Amino acid sequence: MCGISAIVDPGGGGAAGLRALRRMHDIQQHRGPDGEGCLFVSRRFEAAHRPNPREDRMGLPDPWVMGLAVRRLRVLDTAGRSDQPFGSNNGRMWVALNGEIYNYRELRDELEKDGARFRTSSDTEVVLAAYERWGRDAFERFDGMWALLIVDVRRRLLVGSRDRLGIKPLFYACDDGRLLLGSEPQAVAAVMRGGPRIDTVRFPEFLCGRPPHSSERSYFEDVEPVPPASVFELDLSGDVVAAPRFSTFWSLPRAPLEETPSFEQAVERLSVLLTDAVERQARADVPVGTLLSGGLDSSTLTSLLAATRPGSPAFSIAYEERSQDESGFVDEVLRSSGAAGRRVLVTPTTIWSLADAVIRAQGQPVLGWEVIAQNAVYRFAREHGVVVILDGQGPDEMLGGYTFQEGAALREPLKRLRLAAFYWGLRAAAEHSGMSMLRAFRTHVLAPMKRSISLRLEQRAWLETNGAAVASPPPWPDDGELAFPSDFNRLAYQQVRHTNLPVVLQLQDRNSMAHSVESRVPYLDHRVVELCFRLPADYKYRDGVRKRLLRSAAREWLPRSVWDRREKRGLMTGYRGFPLRQHAESLRAMARAERLLELPWIRRARLNAFVEAYLQGRHDDMLSVWRLFTAWRWLEAFTPGPPRHV
Repeated sequence: MCGISAIVDPGGGGAAGLRALRRMHDIQQHRGPDGEGCLFVSRRFEAAHRPNPREDRMGLPDPWVMGLAVRRLRVLDTAGRSDQPFGSNNGRMWVALNGEIYNYRELRDELEKDGARFRTSSDTEVVLAAYERWGRDAFERFDGMWALLIVDVRRRLLVGSRDRLGIKPLFYACDDGRLLLGSEPQAVAAVMRGGPRIDTVRFPEFLCGRPPHSSERSYFEDVEPVPPASVFELDLSGDVVAAPRFSTFWSLPRAPLEETPSFEQAVERLSVLLTDAVERQARADVPVGTLLSGGLDSSTLTSLLAATRPGSPAFSIAYEERSQDESGFVDEVLRSSGAAGRRVLVTPTTIWSLADAVIRAQGQPVLGWEVIAQNAVYRFAREHGVVVILDGQGPDEMLGGYTFQEGAALREPLKRLRLAAFYWGLRAAAEHSGMSMLRAFRTHVLAPMKRSISLRLEQRAWLETNGAAVASPPPWPDDGELAFPSDFNRLAYQQVRHTNLPVVLQLQDRNSMAHSVESRVPYLDHRVVELCFRLPADYKYRDGVRKRLLRSAAREWLPRSVWDRREKRGLMTGYRGFPLRQHAESLRAMARAERLLELPWIRRARLNAFVEAYLQGRHDDMLSVWRLFTAWRWLEAFTPGPPRHV
């Protein structure tokens, strides 16, 4: 696990480039406190490796065409011999790897049979040997999460890749003849000529409270993520640097299995794959634990990890508000699994006191206080000496854990005028959730339609002014959603590829790495993902039962009170009645803040009235006020300039 900073400058990096590289490197210190190093490539394509980019000049080639700095969090082979950038024996190839390759042992065995020799026990050296042996085809062989750069000095190439689902981050910007690359967008934006600027889509989309359609962008203008499941090659010998051209080596499967297994067979396949994924992702030379909420996903991971590592730590959040606290379910999982529970109390005071620090760590405003609570539990894990955490992201998106996905499954027969199927599906959902059929109809059919309409018609009093209309959400790429045979699977695809999951993974990465913790996600093992997307929709949701496939598999590992839960409040649910009005002084300061008022999307004359009406109890749109507050704190933290084009 690492923080990567890189500058490609055909005009010659020189002293100014070195200062920029140092700044990026220092901004990302939290991503790798255990080791560091840097690499510079001269115009004659000779590589100079140095242990520390902050040493004055370091006898660097001048001018240099590429500088690469890496911070390392030591998880595998914790000796300094595996620090990065890591070079091949002949010095012709170097790699910077952020993430983990979980099948590195299997790949190492295969490479050794082919004659390779290794001097470390790390996955980093395996990545380099695999690329030397198989070239770009190596990435298809990796089971893991990664964002990496390989400097091929002999071929004068920079090769980059990101894992299949974009679990680990890598951002880039083409900046006045240079290419900048970094693990966090704020590090890249900080060294752009002209300074950071506000993105014209992502930021106003946040202000509106729209669902994220633009996860392919950052909050900083012209700073974009390298796409998931991609590879790029960049020629370092040219007089100018071109924008990377990405090729895709994997995509989410859309076609069903050639022979559809029975439901029971599918449950068995999932059990085997998930057990193996946890075993692989528990490979580490440092302590490994889980985040445990008491819900189905995290409880399953906790039980699977404890089965192979008895007494492994499981970290949970306790809330003062009894309606939000899930300690009872957590205790049941701890008793049944034998995991060692660790619990941190999160209060409204905790949330408020950490807000600024979390916004700086995220490099963006935060939508809910759940993100802040997540940051607190990662800090708590690190304070207890745990460096690797298994987290339960993925099943909600892939297997139908959300209410709106349930609604999609129920609406599908209605769209096709299969009224009998709609009636019986609605009746089963109502009975399972304890609702009347009328309430189930309102919840699953009418409410999503109303939300969709309101998002299109909504015109908040304090938005859209000075002729700068809030941009419409960009359409999702036309990448094959229509190939799915059901609305349910199509929605799951959009959630995993374009909307919810990419955003969740970004938040998780920055929250965990803010405290030098590596977060791993076994449910996003690509073998598990491929299985889930190739199974029929009713294996995931039927008759009111969400995540049906995982729920059935979990009977082997969990007490019934947990696997058969009908409602789940969440690991970081937060406070429905968060006392935001108690912070009236800060909110009034926000409403007067010039950095917020000068935005082209804000109605200056009405913002103060909107906030004051909230403080006086004349409306309860707390989430809009909170969004404005965190947007203001982001503006104050990073001082981004206005966008070039609105």
